[in-house]
Amino acid sequence: MLRSTAFVRLLRSFLLLILVWVSGAYGYYRLGNGQWTLAECFYQTIITIFTVGFAELPHAEHVHFARSLTAVLVLFGVGAVSYAQASITALLVEGAIGDAYRRSRMQKTIDKIKGHVVVAGVGSTGRHVIEELRAIERPFVVIDRNEAALKEVSAELCNGELLYVVGDATSDHALSLAGLSRAWGVVGIVFVVRDKLRTSTIAHPRCVETLHQRGQ
Repeated sequence: MLRSTAFVRLLRSFLLLILVWVSGAYGYYRLGNGQWTLAECFYQTIITIFTVGFAELPHAEHVHFARSLTAVLVLFGVGAVSYAQASITALLVEGAIGDAYRRSRMQKTIDKIKGHVVVAGVGSTGRHVIEELRAIERPFVVIDRNEAALKEVSAELCNGELLYVVGDATSDHALSLAGLSRAWGVVGIVFVVRDKLRTSTIAHPRCVETLHQRGQ
């Protein structure tokens, strides 16, 4: 949602730049009454918007309101360019850079917890386990390859506060990132054997007993 909002803002900023550019070029063309070509007017407008200022249009000092239009374009141009730069920054922060920052912050949080449950997979079984763990207020970390599914579960079941690791639940690296060595138990390992999906639940006995009691 944040990313789409930033993209819309960026699109608006570019449309504003184009509007200022086209309006300025048209203004110069009308004021020049044919003594400047459209190409010259567009060129003059773009260097004015970006405050490059190589030179004025030929004989612009003798054309009424030409310099006034230049002053207006500088003001509107600087504003439009600044808006576009801010929109690009927002898109980067809320996009790839923002995702990297959030993953780093999440990993730091995971590294601090212990006595938690590692949940492998966010399928229907994984969702049920997550709901039960939240109900008994047991901290947990989820592992799944599908980051989109993890974000969806986070929004739907955990108010956007789900701790997760994107990766293969059978990978030692992913399990290590999830804090397996400090975990209370592991639930819901999903793996593939000879291209056939198999599901096996591996958990600490106390974890199974607690969840079983909760389900009764």
